[in-house]
Amino acid sequence: MNIIIVKGHWIYQSTLYEDKLVRVWIDTEDIPSNLEFIRNYKEILKERFQQLDIWITAQQIEVI
Repeated sequence: MNIIIVKGHWIYQSTLYEDKLVRVWIDTEDIPSNLEFIRNYKEILKERFQQLDIWITAQQIEVI
């Protein structure tokens, strides 16, 4: 796991929000149950941290 903290801001419905963003990289096996876990966990995190949304991305990589 690799964690980076970034400060940023954004506008939603004419309101300026300033955030302390946490960027987390997690490597997992590419299986449907892992993707489903992350989708479900996103909703838990949104509620826990009182967020309108949380940006989660997934990329496949090939290890050479």
